[in-house]
Amino acid sequence: MSNHQDWNEVVFKKRSTTSKAKPQQLEKQKLTSGGVTAVKKYAAGSNQQRSAGDVRKIADAEDAQPLPTVGLDLRKAIAQARQEKGWTQKQLATAINEKQTVVQAYEAGKAIPSNQVLAKMERKLGVSLRGKEFKKKG
Repeated sequence: MSNHQDWNEVVFKKRSTTSKAKPQQLEKQKLTSGGVTAVKKYAAGSNQQRSAGDVRKIADAEDAQPLPTVGLDLRKAIAQARQEKGWTQKQLATAINEKQTVVQAYEAGKAIPSNQVLAKMERKLGVSLRGKEFKKKG
């Protein structure tokens, strides 16, 4: 009867990830391969998006206009249509697959109007919420 086990020692070696090439060899390789350039990216490796100076420039810009928000007519129309259905803000938000804070912001006039959200509200409430009569005058 033969023994089917191999009792020879097996050694696994990890390949070296570091290059053992000398810096002079690397320079020659760069020159022959067309060269490699390194560019420092702005704010790379940090969570900083822009400096405080950039934000100040944007805030102080003379031609900066505030973004349009929901007008009084639209706010009233949404609230009235919702109340006629007997829905709470939470129920309307659930029906249109949005958060309650979105409906709350629209009714408070703090939201920036989105045609997608208004279209969902129109379908669920059965009223028209877009048009000239609902534009806020800036």
